[in-house]
Amino acid sequence: MKKLFDYFLTQLNANTDDLTYRGNFLFQFSQDKLVVYNPVEGKLVSEEVVYRPIALTTSEAVPFVEDNGRVDWLFEYGVVVPISGDGYDEDDDLDYANIKSVCESMNGAKITIEGTTYAVKVSPYPKYSGFAWLGNSKHIILSIVMNVTELESGEFGQDSTWYLNDTELDVITADVTSTRRFYSNDKKGTTDNDFNKPIGRVKMVTLTINYDPDNLMCVEIFKESRSTTLLKKEYTLKETHNILGDFTNSVFVRSATESSKRNSVRRFIVEFVQAID
Repeated sequence: MKKLFDYFLTQLNANTDDLTYRGNFLFQFSQDKLVVYNPVEGKLVSEEVVYRPIALTTSEAVPFVEDNGRVDWLFEYGVVVPISGDGYDEDDDLDYANIKSVCESMNGAKITIEGTTYAVKVSPYPKYSGFAWLGNSKHIILSIVMNVTELESGEFGQDSTWYLNDTELDVITADVTSTRRFYSNDKKGTTDNDFNKPIGRVKMVTLTINYDPDNLMCVEIFKESRSTTLLKKEYTLKETHNILGDFTNSVFVRSATESSKRNSVRRFIVEFVQAID
């Protein structure tokens, strides 16, 4: 998993606080610091660089027997960062803030590296794992746990974003169905009722949505589930696909089901329907 490891390192080093992170290097413990020696072009000697070492401490794979080459991974990274004083305060630590920012940007992201695509879930809060003395300096270890799904082909649900009346929805699952409608005149034993006479389509979209009371369209869906909206209220539903573009339809809510329980997220399963000529 070197490609994703290198990507994580690159994101950590893209900071404005002059913090340097390194992985897969030989390092030595000096009297008062942790250093790495880098060769410098045009010089006979190496140059000393103070850095934060990072290592992949856990790597567990769950392979699938699918043609898309799917593999689910559990990674744990450990980062050794220097501290001063007798205690550690994450609110004043530049390393903690930098790692937290990188994790926030990667959480829920789809990352493509050299033709392989990864979907990442990671907590934005590095875990404090105690401290150690390295020479005369004090360091702590911050650990980061990532859940990653790897695909050699195919795509993830993040490739689509859903909007209702131009308001983005927090969609967990989306099921899209297009069904042909056929002419029927109830003549048994004839070809008048068969599939040779399509007369149109019915498009149906079923979305599972996290409820947000500050989202106006979520409030409208809440009202739909309570049967307090107009019977023929019409909406504009749009799917924005990263590759194929936008798909926009005028729709009605056929059904809206609320799912809620204590200490769980309130969600709605909404079935939108539109007849297409």
